[in-house]
Amino acid sequence: MKEKFETAKEKAKDFRRKAAKEVKRFGSEAVEFADRNKGVLIAIAPIAIAGIRSSQSLIVSHRVNKERKRIDHSYYDRSTNMYWDLKRKLSNAEKAEVVKRKEAGEPVYDILRQMKVLR
Repeated sequence: MKEKFETAKEKAKDFRRKAAKEVKRFGSEAVEFADRNKGVLIAIAPIAIAGIRSSQSLIVSHRVNKERKRIDHSYYDRSTNMYWDLKRKLSNAEKAEVVKRKEAGEPVYDILRQMKVLR
């Protein structure tokens, strides 16, 4: 068992050494490329940075909208510890009605089904 551990340890060390060499080689090649093509990089860099920034903001806003929709189109019932998927966001009046009827002892599933908002 000890021999297997030692060989695995040696393989991990070899992998780290090879990875470090590859990273160092890639870094030196990138520096050489940048030195050879400074003019092209100066012209392309602002465009590339703007493209990356705009795509990043699109991704973030999509993620935020998706999360907001998930939150708005669900209703959590503490008594049953369940989330109910809704067709649409409940209005404030509908939320108040759910709370009032829930306090009267009616199950949340029945309330939402009668309101025809369950998915």
